[in-house]
Amino acid sequence: MKIIKRSLLLSTSLLALVLVGCADDEVVALDWSKPAALTVAADCAQAEELIEQVFITQMVMQIEQNRKTALEEEECRWNCPGPSSTDDTGSSPNYPGNTGDSTDVKSPEYFSETNTQVKDIDEVDTVKTDGKYIYAISRADLVVVKSWPAAETDEVGRITIEGLPTGFFLKDDKAIVFSLSHLYSAVKGVPVREGMPIGDQDEDAVDGDSAPYPSHYYGYNPVSVVSVIDLSDKSNPKVEATYTFDDGAFGGRRIGDKVHFALSRPMDFPFYLWPVPDQDWRYDSRAQPTADTINMAFDKLIQKNVEMIRAKPLTYWLPRMWIGHGNEKASYDDVQILGACEAVHTPNVFSGLNQLSLATLDLETGEVAASTIQGNWGHVYASNNAIYIASSNWDIYRQLPHVDYTGDVQTQIHKFAFDQSGEAHYTASGKVLGYGINQFAFDEHNGNLRVATTDGKGWWSQEDDTESRVTVLQEKEGQLKEIGMVRGLGLGDRISGVRFIGDMGYVITSEPTAPLHVIDLGDPTNPNIAGELKLSGVSSYIHPLEEGLVLTLGKDSDDEGRSVRFRIEILDVTDPANPKSVNRLVIGNWWDAGSSAMGDHKAFNYDRARNLLAIPFTDWVESEHVDGLEFKSVLALFKVSADTIEAVAEIEHKDFFAQHSGHDQCNGFNSDYQVNVDHSVFIEDYVYSFGDLGMLVHDTRDLEKGYVAGLTLLAPEYIPNYYTCSD
Repeated sequence: MKIIKRSLLLSTSLLALVLVGCADDEVVALDWSKPAALTVAADCAQAEELIEQVFITQMVMQIEQNRKTALEEEECRWNCPGPSSTDDTGSSPNYPGNTGDSTDVKSPEYFSETNTQVKDIDEVDTVKTDGKYIYAISRADLVVVKSWPAAETDEVGRITIEGLPTGFFLKDDKAIVFSLSHLYSAVKGVPVREGMPIGDQDEDAVDGDSAPYPSHYYGYNPVSVVSVIDLSDKSNPKVEATYTFDDGAFGGRRIGDKVHFALSRPMDFPFYLWPVPDQDWRYDSRAQPTADTINMAFDKLIQKNVEMIRAKPLTYWLPRMWIGHGNEKASYDDVQILGACEAVHTPNVFSGLNQLSLATLDLETGEVAASTIQGNWGHVYASNNAIYIASSNWDIYRQLPHVDYTGDVQTQIHKFAFDQSGEAHYTASGKVLGYGINQFAFDEHNGNLRVATTDGKGWWSQEDDTESRVTVLQEKEGQLKEIGMVRGLGLGDRISGVRFIGDMGYVITSEPTAPLHVIDLGDPTNPNIAGELKLSGVSSYIHPLEEGLVLTLGKDSDDEGRSVRFRIEILDVTDPANPKSVNRLVIGNWWDAGSSAMGDHKAFNYDRARNLLAIPFTDWVESEHVDGLEFKSVLALFKVSADTIEAVAEIEHKDFFAQHSGHDQCNGFNSDYQVNVDHSVFIEDYVYSFGDLGMLVHDTRDLEKGYVAGLTLLAPEYIPNYYTCSD
């Protein structure tokens, strides 16, 4: 094996790191100026070689930093480490006083659904409804609530999910629940760590039948669990199957019977990052060796690490999966490799050590297909035709503090198109200058991908030479090629909010007085800024209200440009050249007043037929009980139309305290955090609000009447942990 020593090659415009593996033509480069591409493994041998080469690249990057530190005597004297180092269920009680009349006898015709980016593509959420029933995550449980008639709202069933649930999909009589857990809990028969004494089991430390020993006996191995729950009997939900992955799940989408999700697997390897010299020259300047001695020691260290990496089998590098059926947990010995060797992809530039697997679960067959991509991936966007994953290089260059790299942040984008069976397969790659802020920075329209990015050195940079742009990419011969671009959006600023709607794009940057940029993308080869509107404050979420109108959520600003209070604003974009502010409402008492819907679009709930908007809202208010302030969390309702924004009501959950140990006088009501309201559902004229403790139901036609029904959803065993306080 030949290693090019001191392989960090620098220039003012290009940083390239080249490692030569088993053959001189095998090259992994840290050169983001080249066209983006993925290499697909032809077989298992190549899959292993590609993955190992990525780890060698990371190892050399880290060691080269340490080499430079060791060669700089003064710096090393203070910053070097020691001689050597390595990187190693029961039913919930009803909320008191269900006072509504049971007059809603017919089946509901209208109910709200999860607010998603793309029509007909569902996204993971913590609350969903089919009109007659509501399904909600409450701590470790999936709770089934009969929600119609509204006044008869009541819990009818619940099931405890493996691990900590984070959200779910609802498809007919099935819930597909995503949760975080530990391998020893999700899978039975997991071996304990080497060296652990095995004797009598500690009954008090048992974590279920799959973990017969205390948790510290097992290695740290977080996993994601996808549980398919049969809801055909609402009173008795049952586990149909569980899929356990040693990865972290995110970016889930459901299209029909196919559930697509990304799995990010943190990868690590115990590299030796420092040599062990004959004498401790890192702490004694009189014993500082020559540069040749230092370089020789680091060269040997690289060779040692390469041998360690190459010694690992293929199974060490590939993601794993366990499948359990019914209530029976999978056995550790029944492990499967997620995807085939021929579905392993590596980018043509170093993109990090993590692995991302794009998995597809077929709800009809129960089968899982997956493609694995080596690297740290930031955003996942799904259209009706494909899934796109994007990775920016800011983390890579932030790992190189000693390198004088002058290039800008870039983002590589890889397209996985759906075949006729609904599985996603790699088809093309491209790149754009800058980075996107979230999934809304990406949008596919008429076969083209539009991407809104901010260039420069990244969001952490204090430099003021950044600008934002929208780039249009089109798939051609295996590449996503740029066919159009408009730049000059927010010079010296960065994007805070973006939304693409049809042929138009709307971009807002983060300066308190920055404008809304209206982008005409009707001709994708010649996009242009059609108009601008100066705003007061910063908006982070843009929602299509109706034809020619968008609604924005964000922070208002004072005369000195500081962000203050919470702002809802309606913009008329009917004439792209002359956008107008139609109406705005500013609420809140303090600078941090706001709504989680600014960053989580699934907390945004708009009933278009009734012109009602429901969003969580938080603030600080003068306390009626103690001196000072207390936290306020409510579901805020607004009447929203083409020319009106009117605050209608605020629904709070403080009365739950009356049921559970009373108000928290001993903590100055700061435990009001524990009745945080975070989601809502509309069913006909009723709004259902959800918080940490439970749910309330209000008739929007008579909000002054108070709740018509309510339920405590949090299981009783968790409640004392929240509401007891010492004298």
